[in-house]
Amino acid sequence: MARFSFERFNKERLFDFDTQAISGEYTNLEGLYKRDGEGAVYQVKGVYISTKSEFADESPIVALADTYVNFPQHQLKDIKDILDDSNAIKAINDGYAGFVIRKYTKNIKAKNGKLKPKDCYSAEWCDYEPEDEPVDEDMM
Repeated sequence: MARFSFERFNKERLFDFDTQAISGEYTNLEGLYKRDGEGAVYQVKGVYISTKSEFADESPIVALADTYVNFPQHQLKDIKDILDDSNAIKAINDGYAGFVIRKYTKNIKAKNGKLKPKDCYSAEWCDYEPEDEPVDEDMM
C-alpha cells in the first residue's frame, strides 16, 4: 500500500524575485502616483493575494523591486487570472510585465447625501521592456 505524502501541501514558489530584497513600506497606487507622477511605468516582480487584510478576505498585492503595492480591490480578479496563467508568470519572471497608473475621479456619496468628487487610482497592465530600466551611472 502506498504511503500518504504530505509533500503535496508544499507551496510552489512561482516568482524568481527574492522578496527579501524589498526594504520599503507597503504603499498603494495613490502613493506611487504622487511620488512618481503620471506616466511612470512600473516593472512587476510578483503578484500575490493577501489573506491578512483588515478590509477584505483577499487583497491583491503587487511586488516591485523596492516595495509591495496594495492594489484596488476591483483588480483582485486580474491578480487571480495572472496566478492561474503560466505564461503570465513566465513573463513576470522574464521581466516583461508592467503597469502604469490611471487617475480618475469618481463621485462618492457623502454622509449628508451629497455627491463629492474623489480621486481614485487604477493600474493599467502593460508590456514592460527590461532595457527601458534607467541605468545607474554609479554602476558603470
